[in-house]
Amino acid sequence: VEAARLGIDSLSTALRDQVAGFYDEVNGQFSAVMGNIQHAYAELARGTDLFARNLEEADRTIAFGG
Repeated sequence: VEAARLGIDSLSTALRDQVAGFYDEVNGQFSAVMGNIQHAYAELARGTDLFARNLEEADRTIAFGG
């Protein structure tokens, strides 16, 4: 019985370690993907802001010329 308990404890520890390792790997990959998405949206926001400023400048140029 004692050997069975030790075997179960050993298996339980090994499974917990595997689950923890899997969780850490998935969590790390998810964090990397979310960081890439955040970076991409920030770049999109900067591009959109620049485009809007350029349109405003074009409008001022056209209005001034007219």
